[in-house]
Amino acid sequence: MAQLLDTIYRLARGDGDPLTNPPVWERERLVVAPSASPRITHYEHPAYEPLPISSSAAAAQDDVVRMTPREQMVTRYFYLGPTEMAAMRGHVRSSATVFELVTAALWRCRTAALEYAAKQRVRVLVMSSARWSWKRDPPLPRGFYGNMLVPQIAEATVGELCGLPLAHAVELVRRRKFAVTDEYMRSMLDMLARRSRPFFNLDWTFVVADAGGLGRSMGEAATATVGRWERVGGGITAAGQVIAASLYSCYERCRRGAGEEAAVVSMCLPAPAMERFAREITVCSSSVMSAI
Repeated sequence: MAQLLDTIYRLARGDGDPLTNPPVWERERLVVAPSASPRITHYEHPAYEPLPISSSAAAAQDDVVRMTPREQMVTRYFYLGPTEMAAMRGHVRSSATVFELVTAALWRCRTAALEYAAKQRVRVLVMSSARWSWKRDPPLPRGFYGNMLVPQIAEATVGELCGLPLAHAVELVRRRKFAVTDEYMRSMLDMLARRSRPFFNLDWTFVVADAGGLGRSMGEAATATVGRWERVGGGITAAGQVIAASLYSCYERCRRGAGEEAAVVSMCLPAPAMERFAREITVCSSSVMSAI
């Protein structure tokens, strides 16, 4: 998508060579024939697997998010500016990217707000892009239009996630990001071919999507002007009022006032849980260390 928009931008600008990275549609480059004996077997792909069954685990249909009628769901957007980000970093006391910090905070606060049982295992799913990091041989061309997103799952019990500091949640998220290696990618392609491309398992799972990443991938098109108009952004992604939307949050970058950069995140929850979430995220993004 980013490559397509960048090309459209260059055409609109009348650049001499808008196709600096000509589109490559060779989807067969990532096709793996199903095989009874996969080449790599020592990697797990938890995004496609159900949670481990235990006597303390509740059935997925018992999740309050799935049980709540549509009309009782509430959508809100939360602003996290420089002050809030600095406060969250103060709780972590270690280096973390903005996305790692926001993802960990949302996952932890949302879980606490939903008041799941302490022994219930919960997950957060994020997408890692292997487009530039996967050292494939031969390498994929820069104009390759195929999907290179890799789902990554961090998992913990509610008691662990909410009982330990925010820094622990950040580390769980970061650890999964670095799991995408060359062998992991080949293993995932093998698995998808053998299992006819299954969809993610979203039981007890919260998905955070970095919608702001599109702008970073667009190069000049993310900030440059087209004729008399200046691109300022694509708006805020709608969280929606459906059950599926309550499993997702979209993370956007924005700018307000005198150029102050910030993040805006969507959240869709049952009304009582939304009130608790608002309190949790307020505490998490404040300087009250004892609460974290």
